[in-house]
Amino acid sequence: MESNFTKVRNSKFNFKRRLTEDDWVWACLFAATAHLRTASSRDHWLHQMEKVKTMFEQVAGPDWETRTVEPELPTHVDGSRVYVPQPGDFDNLKEDSTRILIESGVKVILPVLLGMHKTVLCTNDPLGFLTTDAPSTWYDQTAYRKHPYERAIGLENPDIEITLPISPAQCLLFTHRPVGPLYCEVSPDTVDALNHRHAGHAPTTIVARSKETRALWFQIVEAPDDSWDVLHPDPAERQRWTSPNCPPELRDILDREN
Repeated sequence: MESNFTKVRNSKFNFKRRLTEDDWVWACLFAATAHLRTASSRDHWLHQMEKVKTMFEQVAGPDWETRTVEPELPTHVDGSRVYVPQPGDFDNLKEDSTRILIESGVKVILPVLLGMHKTVLCTNDPLGFLTTDAPSTWYDQTAYRKHPYERAIGLENPDIEITLPISPAQCLLFTHRPVGPLYCEVSPDTVDALNHRHAGHAPTTIVARSKETRALWFQIVEAPDDSWDVLHPDPAERQRWTSPNCPPELRDILDREN
């Protein structure tokens, strides 16, 4: 995969040439897996699976792996949409995590990226685009105006921006709405804004063209005046999801908890 993507980068991106459908498959495959094959993604997934294991053992009992009777699901539950752990599922989580995550990227993320609008942001800035140990960044510029419960960024979010620096001079941008031509020259301010975004999402490490950096890449920005947090200063409001986007059944649960 990486060698095929490198061929596309060297023969097409570097010369600002149009890509074939096969070229885009390799570029999108690289971007899809880049989001998941990181230490932070692996650690997060392992943590979540350990929680699933603990919850299941609390319900099913510690001897669940030795039982021969399959658990019965309620008649109204669609079994094809339910994950029921099987003996051995939790035995090799660390060894299998990268493979499982990459398979998930191919199955879930790749088809969406292939259907999104693609732009290659280009710059002559001497410092260029930096990258990190989590190079693919998912971002929603409107998230700050939403309730905290609504800020999770999914692939179907119409405002999602997926950025992936592929060299100091170029950064891939995936959006659901067209934003420009295939190759788009951007200003130094745009480069700085994206570097600030990428640095803010870096788990531990950034990688730059040189030792020189700009202070604004690492600035902590105050919430804008129209942000949800500024307009709702009462901490208790963070626990009340009153937005029309809140599912009715979840609103009932939150109301009972509060």
